[in-house]
Amino acid sequence: MQSVIDENTTFIKARTKWTMIFVIVVVSLVSVIAGLIYIMTSTVDLSKIDLKLKNTPDLFEQKLQKLPQATVDELLGKIDGVRTLPFVFIEEGWFLEIRDMKGNTLLYFGDPVDLPDDIIQGFNNYVFESETSQEEMVYRIFSREIKAPFLNRTIYMISGRNLKEFIDERFMARMYIFISITLALICSWIFGRFLSSIVLKPIRQSYEKLQRFSMDASHELKTPITIMKTSMDIIKSKYELEPDLSRKISLMDRTLNRMDKLVRQLLLLAKNGSERLPDFRQEEFDPGLMCEEICEEYHSLYSDKSIEVNLIYDEPFTVRTNREILSIITGNLLENAIKFSPKNSKINIIVAKAHKKTCISVQDFGTGMDSDEVKNIFERFYKNNSNVEGSGLGLSIVREMLGAINAEISVDSEKGKGSIFTVSINRK
Repeated sequence: MQSVIDENTTFIKARTKWTMIFVIVVVSLVSVIAGLIYIMTSTVDLSKIDLKLKNTPDLFEQKLQKLPQATVDELLGKIDGVRTLPFVFIEEGWFLEIRDMKGNTLLYFGDPVDLPDDIIQGFNNYVFESETSQEEMVYRIFSREIKAPFLNRTIYMISGRNLKEFIDERFMARMYIFISITLALICSWIFGRFLSSIVLKPIRQSYEKLQRFSMDASHELKTPITIMKTSMDIIKSKYELEPDLSRKISLMDRTLNRMDKLVRQLLLLAKNGSERLPDFRQEEFDPGLMCEEICEEYHSLYSDKSIEVNLIYDEPFTVRTNREILSIITGNLLENAIKFSPKNSKINIIVAKAHKKTCISVQDFGTGMDSDEVKNIFERFYKNNSNVEGSGLGLSIVREMLGAINAEISVDSEKGKGSIFTVSINRK
């Protein structure tokens, strides 16, 4: 798990997240609307072409019904008058062909198009290669039979239009849609950033007020706690107390120590949230010796529960980082392991070198956690067991401190079997 150094990163991520959501919504709406307009306009334009293609055979059929019986030559001569009818192919890119049952062409007007013999009745699209430009041309074709009872036969009429203009218009429409979506993406990102900053501003202001309150309250609490601790030390050193009173004084002393630690942790979290941690002084030291000192410091905690703490490391070696920060991290992990370990159990602290990293692992055999609990344990004041004493800040401190020394932490836990927390520090 990568550490989080300050709360600015959290707000930046939140702002980016909501901006992206806004962009996705706006771009999706623009895309859907543009797509619907494109489909509707394409359908309307193609319907107009189809209507014009379909009207032509109807006009011919009406004219044929008005003609008197005549020879084919006379009939074809009169049909030649179709050039003056409305809806007929006086425009470039249109053609008209009349065929008999055998597929022989009786009349032809317009663009020269080499149609296949087996034309399917109804609307169809045919692709031809232009004789002049050697380009593929797409034609929309409508074919229908026309009955001429006085001729005792059926003829076929084929009308068609070159779709080049229609295809070019559709291409330009797609280009406009692409440009519109691009502009919507850019504008929605700019506006989304502005909008999210406005939305998050009062939240951030409230958070900063809470931080200032935490810092002020922590500072105010430090002085009386220090005075009480000093008074306790004086009482224990100067006076001989009865056993019962001595136990009560010791209990008060332990309680004050817990309060002091809680106040220091609150103050540390408030500082980390209000400004980025400074570059701490680095030094070379033996992490194994540091862990020995931490074990001595927490001896009273784990001895009260008869827990065996084993420090495991093969040989002395040094690591270059900030000793105080690493000591706080390791101490909080050990304290956390003690809290969740049953009596008469054991805890292993393992110090090792691995792949240009120094690893310190704290392993307990306590209650363990499932995957959902592991996701939340580094959140402030989170407690997965209300029966265990503590403020829920220890692992939050660990997370905040990791960034100061460019370290990472991983958690491997199994419910009912225990957990192992491993801190990895880059060795330079």
